[in-house]
Amino acid sequence: MCTSDRCQSKNKCEIGEELWPILVLLKCLGNCPLVKRRIETKSISTSCPCDSERNQASASAIVYQFYSTISLEAIFQVMLNFIYITASILYVGNVVLQKSFIATSLQANKTFPSFIRPQNDSDCINGYNASQIELLDFLFGKVEALLYQLVTTMELVSSWWTAKDFARFVNNWQFFRQKYEQQFNPSYNNAWHNIVLNLRHFKKKLLIIYTTIPVLFFIPVFALSHANDSHWINIIVLIASTMQLIPRSLLEDAKMLLSYKILQSYFIEIQNDIAVVVERDKGKVQAETIKAWGDILDYIRTQSILLLKTQSTMQLTLVAFSTVSTTIFIFVAVNSKAIENDENKIYFLCMAVGYPVFFITRLYVKIISAEKLTTEEQNLGLFLSNQNFGLDQSDIPAQIKVSGIISRIRHSPVEISFGNYVTLNKQLLLKILGQILTYIIVLMQVQTNFAGRCKFSL
Repeated sequence: MCTSDRCQSKNKCEIGEELWPILVLLKCLGNCPLVKRRIETKSISTSCPCDSERNQASASAIVYQFYSTISLEAIFQVMLNFIYITASILYVGNVVLQKSFIATSLQANKTFPSFIRPQNDSDCINGYNASQIELLDFLFGKVEALLYQLVTTMELVSSWWTAKDFARFVNNWQFFRQKYEQQFNPSYNNAWHNIVLNLRHFKKKLLIIYTTIPVLFFIPVFALSHANDSHWINIIVLIASTMQLIPRSLLEDAKMLLSYKILQSYFIEIQNDIAVVVERDKGKVQAETIKAWGDILDYIRTQSILLLKTQSTMQLTLVAFSTVSTTIFIFVAVNSKAIENDENKIYFLCMAVGYPVFFITRLYVKIISAEKLTTEEQNLGLFLSNQNFGLDQSDIPAQIKVSGIISRIRHSPVEISFGNYVTLNKQLLLKILGQILTYIIVLMQVQTNFAGRCKFSL
C-alpha cells in the first residue's frame, strides 16, 4: 500500500519544482513569464491503492505556462521590463551616441576610463598620439557600450520569445513519468528519487554560486560610480543595466545547466534500471520490452531538441557578442598606459581582466556540462552493446530492436549545439580563444598604423 504523499507526488511536476526556485529569481528580474497553474481532475489515479477516502478526493496536476490572463504579476513583469528597456535606450542615446536626452548626466559614463588627451597628432604622451587615443575611445566608449546593451536586451527578448517552449519542456516530464513507471516498475521508485535528489543538490550549488557572484560584483560597481556624487538618474540606469547583465545572465546559465543535468540524470538512471531488468529476467528480455526502452530514449532525445530550441539563438548570439567584448577589454587593458592614472584606473583594469575570465569560465562550465550529457548517452549505448540479453538467432525482432537503439546513439548522439551552427565542446573554446587572439593582433596592427604620425614624446 502506498502513502498519500506518494499518491500526491504523481500529480506533481517534480522536475518543474526543482527548476522553479531559479525561475522565481528570474521572474524578479522580469525574465521569466511563466506561472504555475493547478488543473483540477476528477479523482486520484486508482493505480495507487491508497485509503478509500483518499481515492474519492479530487486531485490537481501542476502545469507551467505562459501568462494566460492579465494579472498583477504580469503587469509587474511588463513594468519592470519597460524600466530595463528604457534604461538601455537612455544609455545608448546619451553615452554611445553622445546625444543629450532626458538624463544628461549619463554622458559622464563615457569618461570611464579617462584616456590621456594629446592636443594633436604631433604630440605623443606615454607613446600614444591623438589618433590612437581616439581608436581606444571609440572601441570602449561606443562599440563596447553598445554591445553591452544589445546583450542585455537580447537576453530579455529571447527569454520571453521562448517561454512557451521551455514550459513544454518542463511539463513533458510529468507525462514522461507515467511511461517510466510502467516500464521500470517497481525499480522506478529508486530511480525517480535519485533523479530528484541529484537535481536538488546540484540546484543548491548553482544558487549559491550564481547569487554570490552578483553580490560581490556590486561592491566595486558602486565604488566606480561614485554614487554619492552622481546624479540620481545616473545611479538608476547603472543599477538597472548592471542587474540586466550580471544576475540575469548568471541565472539563465543556471537554468541551462540544470536543464542539461536533468537529461544527464535520466540517461544514468535508465542505464541502472535496464541493468535491473536484465538481471531480473535472467537475460531473457522480450522484443516489446526493448522497444519500450527505445521509446523512452527517443522521448529524452526529443526533450533535448526542445531544450535546444529555447536556447540556441540566444546562446549563439551571446557567444558572438561576448567574443568581441572580450577582445576589446583585453585590447584596452594591454594599452593601459593610455589610461590616466586616476582612482578609476585600477577598477577598470580589474574589470577589463575580470570580464574575459568571467566569459571564458561561463563558457567552459557550459561545455563541461554539455559534454557530460553526450558522454552519459554514449555510455548507455556502450552498456547495451556489452549486455547479454540471452538472444539467439531465432529471436530476430529483439536483436533488431537492440541494434536500432545502439545505432541511433552511435550515429546520432545528443549534442548541445547553438542553432546547428556550432557544437558546445572544447574545440569551440579553442576556436574562440584563437579568434580573440586574431582580433587583438588585427587591432594592434591598426593601432600601429597610427603610430607613425607621432613626431616626438613628452
